[in-house]
Amino acid sequence: MMWNDHDIFDGAGSYPPLLHKSPIMMGLFEIGQQMRLLFQHHTTPEKARTHRLFGYQGYNFLAQCGPQLALLGADERSECDDKTVHNENTWNIIFEKLDNDLQNVAHLIVLFSVPFSLWRNIPFSEQTNSVFGLPELYDDLLDEWAHEPHMTERTRALCRFQEIAEKKRTRVTFFSGDVHCCGVSRLQTRGEHMPLPSNDSKLMYQIISSVIINRPPPRIIIRAAHYFGTKWYSVVDTEERLIDSFERDPKQAMDSSLNTRVLRKQGFLVIWFWPFIDFLLILFGLDWTFNSNYKKAKSTAIQQSYNESSTISDQNNDFKQEANSLRVKFWLENTEKKKGRQPYANYDLFIPDLK
Repeated sequence: MMWNDHDIFDGAGSYPPLLHKSPIMMGLFEIGQQMRLLFQHHTTPEKARTHRLFGYQGYNFLAQCGPQLALLGADERSECDDKTVHNENTWNIIFEKLDNDLQNVAHLIVLFSVPFSLWRNIPFSEQTNSVFGLPELYDDLLDEWAHEPHMTERTRALCRFQEIAEKKRTRVTFFSGDVHCCGVSRLQTRGEHMPLPSNDSKLMYQIISSVIINRPPPRIIIRAAHYFGTKWYSVVDTEERLIDSFERDPKQAMDSSLNTRVLRKQGFLVIWFWPFIDFLLILFGLDWTFNSNYKKAKSTAIQQSYNESSTISDQNNDFKQEANSLRVKFWLENTEKKKGRQPYANYDLFIPDLK
């Protein structure tokens, strides 16, 4: 598990130094850190290092989930300020552990609380909400990796993830939330001589799941994201873009006017790693009560053709029969609880292992 600013206070770590370092803010942070370590990791600040949490000042983790799947939980709050997300010493520790501990691991899932790859340079984004007089798109505009002071750090980290993927032949995938919508971003090799997806070490997906308790961004922001921020080149020979992911809204079968890259919907992810029976269930913003609700809805949902699982419409996503593909399932919830309305629509994204 990983924490974000709302586990402390809204926008924690992104305020100007005078406010960020104030006694009240630091006191709230220390209490939040203690509660996070206690309830998420069953440890304390004094014992966290002996319980395999690592970092310069923060508490990151690397966990092996079966023989070919690993999770890296990146603590983006403990060292965060208006110019830095992770201390450089923490990045060095992270990549040293990946270099030493990733042995024959097919897939590495990196948990970032804020999306590592999303839209760039969206008009109107600074005019949506305000916290302490600061412009805000999601919890705070300064949180995002695309914020200018964070771009150099992000570029260095991306290059190092590409290096570790190439060296270890491990597919890297990013999971994030925070932005109150859901979508998929893809990074891949840029150029005419693009390798096959299964051979491209730069092929990485950013999976974004919304938070169920927050209002989505204004529609104008989502539309602007589709038209202005869908493709960019932050690293040499690397293309990043939001991909067309969703063709069906839970409210209707097909909608030709639907924004297919990013949806203002509540959602969560289910991840299967084939061919192992064990599966990893990751819920963003949902609690255990979903299980009973889903069982009630399942019998109705499977009778409707448009509520059956669809494959995300990525042009590179033609490898779903690969034995070691990582299967990511999106469930989109219909927020209009009316009789006869389908409660969910779902999509599959298959991410190939790196050969």
